[in-house]
Amino acid sequence: MDQGTLAPDAQLTQLIGGPPRISGIVKLHARGGQRVEILPRMWTIHDRGIDCGRYLHDMLYVAAARAAAAADRA
Repeated sequence: MDQGTLAPDAQLTQLIGGPPRISGIVKLHARGGQRVEILPRMWTIHDRGIDCGRYLHDMLYVAAARAAAAADRA
């Protein structure tokens, strides 16, 4: 059975590598993923991802600004 024929709950289970309630990131309240509660662990994971992205953005900005300043001096 390919992923296109799986029920939405089974697709989510396959996507996150385990039943959603066991993973602790979302909780399904209705069949078919109609009512999904995002649990605190998922918000923590999301916030960490955003923070890492901002940190990397800042690092790249500093590197680009230094390279531009060095090119202007040369």
